[in-house]
Amino acid sequence: MGNNFNGILQSYGEDTVVTEESRVQRTRSFIQPVIEKRTKGPWEITPLGRRDTSLFYWFCPDGVEIDSTERAVVTIAGTDYVIMELKPYRFGGKVSHMEGVLALKEVDCSDGI
Repeated sequence: MGNNFNGILQSYGEDTVVTEESRVQRTRSFIQPVIEKRTKGPWEITPLGRRDTSLFYWFCPDGVEIDSTERAVVTIAGTDYVIMELKPYRFGGKVSHMEGVLALKEVDCSDGI
């Protein structure tokens, strides 16, 4: 029996690029915001203004290879995310797909605004 979840991702997922150093992988995936009860918005106040601290659930095919989540960047619909956590989801003793949590990648403004 084939992997039905990967078929669903290929049919209905969003175009996704996973970049880890020089390796670039193109695939399709799902991303959904993590909904949680908050007494304030999904941001923190910094000296330069608000910083979005939203988290997102991420579902990708089992064939996506990531050696180090610290060096990987996930790009979906032109937005870059960093991987906070990534684990295989097993069904019937086999890996069905990967599930993770993403956060918005902070923009490097070291050379000024």
